[in-house]
Amino acid sequence: MSSISKTDIQITIGDRVIEGEISKHLAPMIVNQIIEKKRLSGPIVKIKDLLIYSPLGIVAGMHKPKKSFNKGDIGFLASSGAIVLFKKDQIVTNKMTHIGNLTEVAEKLENIKPGEIFILEVLR
Repeated sequence: MSSISKTDIQITIGDRVIEGEISKHLAPMIVNQIIEKKRLSGPIVKIKDLLIYSPLGIVAGMHKPKKSFNKGDIGFLASSGAIVLFKKDQIVTNKMTHIGNLTEVAEKLENIKPGEIFILEVLR
């Protein structure tokens, strides 16, 4: 359920649909860009079995950068304008901005292949 601070999103990768939410209080400028665009898409890049990300053309700096993320977190990588989905708890080398969480099990992120299309849609 969307609220003033949280906005429901849906991520589609191939035939997988994953629900999540992004939070304005975590990074208002980044989240507002995503909400305004309503639908973003790009190719998947996979980093081992740790995370997947997709450069979506979001232009923003870091906001409250951090290095420690948990399974199911949604991050933003400013250097490439990418949305990052964490498959495991981890500490990253490049600081990122935490912008939300997956509300469904992150196991849907298994067996994703590089190059598949990542689609993020804002649900209202």
